[in-house]
Amino acid sequence: LRSLGARTEPYDIVYTDPKLRHQKIRLAAHRWNGPYPDGSVVRFSRSLYGCSAPVLYCQLQRGAPLARSVLLAYELCGTYAGGENSTLGSGLEAVTTVDALRSFAEAHPDFSGARKALKALAFVGNGAASAMEAGASTVICLPVRYGGFGLPVPALNFRMDLENRTIFIDLFWPDARIGIEYDSRTWHAGQHKFEQDSQRRNMSRAAGIELITVTKPEVQSVQAFEDIAGYIAKRLGIRVRKKSAEFYEKHAKVRAEVFPFWRNEASSQMKDADPVIEYDPADEDAGHVFGAST
Repeated sequence: LRSLGARTEPYDIVYTDPKLRHQKIRLAAHRWNGPYPDGSVVRFSRSLYGCSAPVLYCQLQRGAPLARSVLLAYELCGTYAGGENSTLGSGLEAVTTVDALRSFAEAHPDFSGARKALKALAFVGNGAASAMEAGASTVICLPVRYGGFGLPVPALNFRMDLENRTIFIDLFWPDARIGIEYDSRTWHAGQHKFEQDSQRRNMSRAAGIELITVTKPEVQSVQAFEDIAGYIAKRLGIRVRKKSAEFYEKHAKVRAEVFPFWRNEASSQMKDADPVIEYDPADEDAGHVFGAST
């Protein structure tokens, strides 16, 4: 398992015969009673088999909040590998596709987790290149009743051929010809990069495409990110309604599930109208993000 890239322990193994069940410190055993649809098991080596991506995705639905289920699908169908606090790898080959996950769940509705998987896949697109892109898309596309902004799922890393240049837009809504570019200061630094990004925006604007550059502090800011989502909604012809206190409580929980730099301390007994969310100061200077504590 280590030679195949497994990094965290305990390793989860599946057994079918109860006589074969055994527990060791480094292994967590799970009994699978079936059914065993075609393509549900993949052979890794002569003596090592694993669950296929659709089976794994359905199995991982147990106990997972909707936002985390959506985020997991983005990773399986994207070109990055996510860690607890960052993207561990990029430019990878996607493990599967949204259509493949959906086809399995639709074909086997009684399979454990299939119905919940179908619910989550309604808010997932192929091709996310980073955990931040996937997280932003998750918050933007989840329905308002779950704490999201209810926008249509965008095309991710959409290829656009401009004059003398091909660009890939992180999140793009073709009908409104508007997109979001996530600008990480870790990677997008220096005067040369700044000039490249400026040229990219100018070329896009000349082609009738509006690109909104979103930085990490804007993602961290509830108000700033809501303003961006509201602007895109108006461009898409979607009516923006005033949000209730209940929405912001759900929104805080979604953020805590999706973005590792958030910690939600709201409870169901909370008396304040606004959710109480704490920002981790170890991540960045909170003073540059918020002017208030909520």
